[in-house]
Amino acid sequence: MSDFLSQFENKPDARPQPQSQQQPQSRLQAQGQTQELPPLQSQTLDTDMMRPVATGGGIKAVEHHVEVDPDYKRSKLRRRVLIIAAVLAVVLIAVLAWHFSRLVEVPELTGKPLAEAQTFANAKGIELEVTEEYRLDADKGFILEQDIEAGKTITKGSTLALIVSKGPDPNERLALPDFSTMKRSAAEQWITQMRADNLRLVQEYSESVPKDEFLRIEFRTNELNAENYKRSDYATLYYSKGAEVFEKNIAVPDFATKTRSDVESWAATNSLNLTIEEADSDTIPADGIISQSIKAGEKIAKHDAFSVTVSLGKAIIIPNFANYTVETAAGAAGELPVILETRFSLDVPYGQLIWQSIASGTRLLPDKLKPVTVVYSEGRPYLKDYRGTSEGELSATFFKDYINKGANVTYDIIYVDSSDPKGTIVGMSDYSRFIPLNFYVVISVSRGNLSPPAPIAPATTS
Repeated sequence: MSDFLSQFENKPDARPQPQSQQQPQSRLQAQGQTQELPPLQSQTLDTDMMRPVATGGGIKAVEHHVEVDPDYKRSKLRRRVLIIAAVLAVVLIAVLAWHFSRLVEVPELTGKPLAEAQTFANAKGIELEVTEEYRLDADKGFILEQDIEAGKTITKGSTLALIVSKGPDPNERLALPDFSTMKRSAAEQWITQMRADNLRLVQEYSESVPKDEFLRIEFRTNELNAENYKRSDYATLYYSKGAEVFEKNIAVPDFATKTRSDVESWAATNSLNLTIEEADSDTIPADGIISQSIKAGEKIAKHDAFSVTVSLGKAIIIPNFANYTVETAAGAAGELPVILETRFSLDVPYGQLIWQSIASGTRLLPDKLKPVTVVYSEGRPYLKDYRGTSEGELSATFFKDYINKGANVTYDIIYVDSSDPKGTIVGMSDYSRFIPLNFYVVISVSRGNLSPPAPIAPATTS
């Protein structure tokens, strides 16, 4: 701009200048007083301001000397140039501002979530063209590639193409390794590498399998197995946490005044391995605690063993009935009922004990009392003489006298002609002697069909 203005400086005015005329003397000069006047200053007069001067004899043109200041023209031109230059600068700035406002610098989007690219596109007026593909090495929704490099600029309304991961293919079949030969860390590494997110690894305590060793694998359905497993299928892989170790922070109470139910409730609440033994006691009531394996005040941990002995009450001790007889045995066991029996025996003498149903020394508790049967010996069986008795009494008599006492004595009946009343036993094949435990006898019974014999006359003496 300065170069443009400089061409107008220091140049003479091109217009012709009027010749100077002698000016009339002033009134002071006419009066003989001479005064030095200041030099005439150049003035710039607008030609529109020149008017004719009126005289008495009409209008006579008067010429005035007009002198134009050269700086005025230069300043006026400079002002116009500056205005034009300012307008051009404003227009240029506006154009440049509009142009640069349309430019958008592309950021680095690779490796970032698609949501971040969408936020950028919405803010900058950029269109996104998204293509999805399965990738094992990228999570779902993360950008894999962009068609315009980061740092380059594009205009608003342009399209930015992106390739976005769909994550690993859920329908891909995975060849499951033999987890039984792998430690937990190796199994976890395989699950991570293969992106088998639906194969859940769980640890559980085991008393027999060392820590981090394989326990088992469970598939959600029976149709699934290691050969047809896909990434979208669900399964659970179990590994051992080893034996569970608990802090000994459970204080053992004094159960001396407690009951069986108190111990069971306390043990269940604290997850203890409770063992209950039972014993009779002459001093501790039934269900009371006789003793405990760990003293009161000591501390144990979860799943520790703890045992108590519970009272069954006062017991009745079964005596040795060999020390008693049939007559005295009934009250030998106190309140315990005693059933007395006698049986034949070839070995045990009469009156001595053959057998008792509950062994001597047995302790019977009040809630488990039952009668005791005691058998004493009748000695060897003796076959009685049943002649003269009725046939109708034989069954009951033989059962009571022999069968009920352990002797297997059987008989047969034969009927004979006799004058005795019908049904009367008139004969026996054997009688009135000791017999073995197994014996057979024939019994004769009268038919009652004969007349009684004539009485015998008494003999006379001469």
